[in-house]
Amino acid sequence: MHSTFLLAAAWASYTLAVPVTLPEAQNEGFTVPVVHTPNTKRDPLSAMYQAYQRYGDGIEMPAALLEFANNLQSDGKTHQKRQDSASVAATPTSKDVEYWCPVQVGVNTLNLNFDTGSNALWVFSSVTPADQRGSHNLYTPNGRSLKKLGYTWSIGYADGSKAAGVVYMDKVQIGSATVTSQAVQAATSVSSKFVSKSGIDGLLGLGYSAFNNVSPQRSGTWFANAMSSLRSGVFTADLRPGAVGAYTFGFIDPERYTGSITYQALHSSALSKGWWLIDASKGYKVGTQQFTDTAGSSNGAVLDTGTTLLLMSDQVVKTYYSKVPSSQYVASRGGWVFPCSATLPDIQVPFGSSFATIPGKYMNYVALDSQNVSCFGSLQSLGSQNTALPYIYGDIFFKANYVVFDMKNDKVGFATKKN
Repeated sequence: MHSTFLLAAAWASYTLAVPVTLPEAQNEGFTVPVVHTPNTKRDPLSAMYQAYQRYGDGIEMPAALLEFANNLQSDGKTHQKRQDSASVAATPTSKDVEYWCPVQVGVNTLNLNFDTGSNALWVFSSVTPADQRGSHNLYTPNGRSLKKLGYTWSIGYADGSKAAGVVYMDKVQIGSATVTSQAVQAATSVSSKFVSKSGIDGLLGLGYSAFNNVSPQRSGTWFANAMSSLRSGVFTADLRPGAVGAYTFGFIDPERYTGSITYQALHSSALSKGWWLIDASKGYKVGTQQFTDTAGSSNGAVLDTGTTLLLMSDQVVKTYYSKVPSSQYVASRGGWVFPCSATLPDIQVPFGSSFATIPGKYMNYVALDSQNVSCFGSLQSLGSQNTALPYIYGDIFFKANYVVFDMKNDKVGFATKKN
């Protein structure tokens, strides 16, 4: 991960200048519905592998994940470290694995995956080869689109997929906010695994701009460019299991949460890494009992809508499952498994100087058999040797909590959702 600091140091000299539409009166804010994508599968190994690849260089993987990676490579797929990715399952079936929102890109309306752990905006397009378009909606550059000559991008995905392409500057509108000249990464090559997944036409990153993968000069994210046109430099995420949720931009919707919002300033290393990273050294609670994590808590926690699971240190995970009768680590599954009939305790995870609760009902990720006998947990380990990794608060966290991202003030907050 040492290279990330070198990249961040060079960020200031590598950003594309992006003009933003500034209305006479600032935008009061708007809501965008977010819908879970049909025909995607909850695949435990794919979900864990995606997270491991996303946040670590040279980390130690369980044997099952190594075999998973080797199988991807032996299938003839070129594997690269994931730089920016949607949380994409390996084969299509059902369950809310990923979410999409409507976005106007140029003259086209596309369904994009909003990802707080990414900083790219890439799409299927008319420059994508016909045999790689599938049933996706396409971005079609026109006379008002400006192609950036010599600019390219390339992304490797954790499930073995990859994409690459060219860059256009074009209008991108979400709700009532428009960036008039946003870098749009148009795919000229997309691997078959991603082509076959219907419902999502690309990805829109909502992380910090430091590690956008456009070359030779990086581009700013859509929200970073649009922020000055909004009443407030915030956006919020309200993901719902199996139901329509919402992102709001420029305001906080009091109808979506109860009580007060607990805020935490970003970790000192957050901006250099481009992550929504907070302190996580307070400890944790299983049920009502509090524990101290002596392993990985000093590395903070990343809030990431592009990761599926809740990943914490081996110590935290073992403590949690010690409270679940008949639970066990199953090496062939790459994670912790328990009887589907088990009653799972709540977990309270550190959020700066506070705790955020994830109810036990969200801690069962997926059944591993058609009889619903064995289930795979939503909480899994970062690995006993990977003590330098942060906790990763994926979609499981967002299903349980209303989350506020304040980019203007470099802080993040959470509150209890309204049902």
